[in-house]
Amino acid sequence: MKITGYLLAILFFWATSAAASPSLLYVSKSGNDKNDCASLSTPCLTIQAAVDKVPFGSEADISVGPGVYAEAVNVYYWRAITIHGPALCSEADASTVVVGLPGGTAITSQDHAIVGVSCLTVRGATGLFSRQLAILDYFSVRFLANTAVSLNSNSIASCSEIIWVRSGGTSVFLATSGSVLNVSCNVQVSDGLSFTAFIIVGDRAIGNLGGAAVVASINGQQWIVSNGTLQTPASPYVIPGSGTTELSGAVVY
Repeated sequence: MKITGYLLAILFFWATSAAASPSLLYVSKSGNDKNDCASLSTPCLTIQAAVDKVPFGSEADISVGPGVYAEAVNVYYWRAITIHGPALCSEADASTVVVGLPGGTAITSQDHAIVGVSCLTVRGATGLFSRQLAILDYFSVRFLANTAVSLNSNSIASCSEIIWVRSGGTSVFLATSGSVLNVSCNVQVSDGLSFTAFIIVGDRAIGNLGGAAVVASINGQQWIVSNGTLQTPASPYVIPGSGTTELSGAVVY
């Protein structure tokens, strides 16, 4: 049996952390990065400081309080971390926690990390980015980004429940370089936004929208696929937009 990078990442993580409970860490606009982040009375000021306190091969849950966090969060190297805002999440709740910098990437999962994101707003050039054999799961996330979700370098990203896309740009989804994008959520996109294409898939990547419930009317193409595979949503849902581009090696069904 061939052991893939994904399986190795999961086996390594469970072998080193299965006996330990996840660390509970807190971030607040009233916090201090010199704190231990371990309680509501000793929170960190930034999300990255909380991430950096998680040892390699460990699991942690990071609860982020209301506010704007102008930072680029990077989770890497054998960590399993969830980052979330309020426990009960409507779009209004997700709007109370904003992460990211203009022109940057709000949250990155890379180098064998396993990351969950929920109940917050991400902004910037890219909202969520997964690369280099990382795993990203997200739900109840509000996007104010040029590209909502981007992945490459043999990574995996999956959504569940619902997401809200509230700004236009290049694409809602972008998958390249052998990555796998699974969209099994309700995708709510503000009507009239403009994109180059709703989804772009290339370079041996797979975009699976078979379980997606897409509600949108956009300006731009439905998809651009080159040397990749795209599964479109099940009836009655369709990928929004008009026109498509399918280049060499494209498989769309």
